[in-house]
Amino acid sequence: MERIFPKHPSDVLFLILSKLQRWGILLRSKEKELFDEQRLKLEAWAKDFSKTVSMDVGV
Repeated sequence: MERIFPKHPSDVLFLILSKLQRWGILLRSKEKELFDEQRLKLEAWAKDFSKTVSMDVGV
């Protein structure tokens, strides 16, 4: 993320998801289950958002 300006808003979301995956390894097993559920929901939303934006723009 440093020194690189994202071209698309969805790029920011995918960078955040990448950081969350790395950070999630440090959690305890019970916390990790809850964390993974929320991360997967965010990931699905980000993918849907990315598709919607590309259709709106006509890319």
